[in-house]
Amino acid sequence: MPDLIKEQKAYYQARAAEYDEWWERRGRYDLGPDGNKAWREEKEAVCRMVDALPLTGDILEFAGGTGFWTTYLARRARSVTVLDASAAMMEINRKKIEDAGLLDRVAYQRVDIFSWTPSKTYDVAFAGFWISHIPADRLDGFLAVVAAALKPGGSFVALEGQPVRSQPQKQFIRLRSEKQGTVRVDDSVEVRTLNDGSSFRIVKREIDPDDIVARLGRAGFRARCEMTARQFQLVIANKAVVE
Repeated sequence: MPDLIKEQKAYYQARAAEYDEWWERRGRYDLGPDGNKAWREEKEAVCRMVDALPLTGDILEFAGGTGFWTTYLARRARSVTVLDASAAMMEINRKKIEDAGLLDRVAYQRVDIFSWTPSKTYDVAFAGFWISHIPADRLDGFLAVVAAALKPGGSFVALEGQPVRSQPQKQFIRLRSEKQGTVRVDDSVEVRTLNDGSSFRIVKREIDPDDIVARLGRAGFRARCEMTARQFQLVIANKAVVE
């Protein structure tokens, strides 16, 4: 597992310059006119769900990546602290924030999130497409760190894809290009290929809504999951207030 985590970090460092192609459905990730339209509709739907949440105050973002959600959060927050292991990702992120005129609200920490511990508490913690990259035996430990990083009553929001493989009876299929170069190894590992043909193994698990809600409950949260029509799920949790 340590070698797999190391390879995953190398993958995201190498992928930084092309990462936004996936979110924007360009190049190998293009789904064609109908698929791209469906993808945009899903993105708009999940953004509306996030819009409805009280994401204000001091926000902690896990694995901020190239900054789509950092920019979104910074427009609403008093401050955003971004954690990421990739220098290349953080450079792109910082440039987006600078271009948006929001750099005075955002601080960056290049860290190993698997070993990071908080030195202060926050109003909100956010993780976009991160918890599915945490090995199952480390997820409870990560959620305990999230709880420690939040003030009483603070919110944890995590965006993930829906668990298609574990629910074969569903009448939809996740939007994914056949050209993107992803090979499933087992329930926890994928091989991902970059534009230059290099490939990397990464942790990639499906997040079951019932399981994550139960895990968050054990970590001291009240949690629920909301779904878009076919692609995304949003985990919304509030840390319990001890009276």
